[in-house]
Amino acid sequence: MALRLKISGKPGFKNGVHPPENKELTSGIASRRLPFPDEIILPLSQHIGRPAEALVTPGDRVERGD
Repeated sequence: MALRLKISGKPGFKNGVHPPENKELTSGIASRRLPFPDEIILPLSQHIGRPAEALVTPGDRVERGD
């Protein structure tokens, strides 16, 4: 049994989410990029649909952009 939803138009939040509270804490600070971590673990389990298929095997080295 599958759950089917009818969504008209593009799903998502128009213009993003902009909560008004606590802006004074960071309003004067510029955004900055964080460094990439040495290791990233991406779970492949999904809650609905076909199972994800890994294109690499455990222990393979994957570079950014692969």
